[in-house]
Amino acid sequence: MSKSENTRLELLSAIDRILSGDTVRIDAKRGLSAIAVEEEANLGNGSAYYYSDVIEKIKLLKSKAITKKQAQQNSDVTKLREKLANEKRLKEKYRAEIA
Repeated sequence: MSKSENTRLELLSAIDRILSGDTVRIDAKRGLSAIAVEEEANLGNGSAYYYSDVIEKIKLLKSKAITKKQAQQNSDVTKLREKLANEKRLKEKYRAEIA
């Protein structure tokens, strides 16, 4: 294998370790980014940008993660709105009982 192919494999395995949370060189709570992948792979800054397929994979995985996070936030907002509507309904009900 060439040095370039070894570097690509190191970057891809670093992505897998970051996603699984089983990191070696960086904090497991750290998010996925090109810099985090480079540090986890023990490579220099900017080295991942020589491999466009690696950068595209990072961007794709980040967009999926953001979509999941937004879906979770939307469901939380929906639950809070339902709770608020229920509280307003109960408040009106109690006001009607008192009057």
